[in-house]
Amino acid sequence: MSDLEAAVRKVLAQKFDDVCWLDVYRELGRLVGVEYTPELLPEAEFLANCKKFHESLAAGCPYVTTARAALFQAGSFLLRSGRESTYKVECDALTRRDWEGVAAAIVEEKLLPGPFSFAVGVPRGGIPFAAAMQKYETGRAGDPVLVCEDVVTTGGSMERFRAVVEDPAQTRQSFTGVVGVCFLARGKVPAWVTPFLRGPGT
Repeated sequence: MSDLEAAVRKVLAQKFDDVCWLDVYRELGRLVGVEYTPELLPEAEFLANCKKFHESLAAGCPYVTTARAALFQAGSFLLRSGRESTYKVECDALTRRDWEGVAAAIVEEKLLPGPFSFAVGVPRGGIPFAAAMQKYETGRAGDPVLVCEDVVTTGGSMERFRAVVEDPAQTRQSFTGVVGVCFLARGKVPAWVTPFLRGPGT
């Protein structure tokens, strides 16, 4: 019996609700040579994939993951800023490789004021962005911390997160100053934030 077959049989022997799906995804990913990073997969999609995976195994059918959401969506949306919009940029559609490409472009094009000590993300959209930027950290106390966010409309979430980062009781690492970066600016961003992309009128 192969390792993959053994892993599948182990899953089938359990009820859906009793399976530790994070471990299953990591183990199956290891067996097929794919790194699984659950923090980059929206929770609803993750659970839907798990249920579909379990049902397809039990039925002996091929397993196909659910389709990812479109990056640009039209409709009626209420943004985090409280503003209504007829379109939305769904950054959950971006993969780890997408974020790594964005990070590489930011560094190569020298969009930031300079090097940064370490990167942190505004929960939750900025977390995968920060993870991609960590490759370029210097770790030097004399460099600023980089605050990452996916979409900025008013800059309020970044300003609030900056206050947390600058609180000595909240941040253990040493740094000098704060700089910010966002994937898309939909409105006016704070002066300390650099957008990778800008929406119309910004």
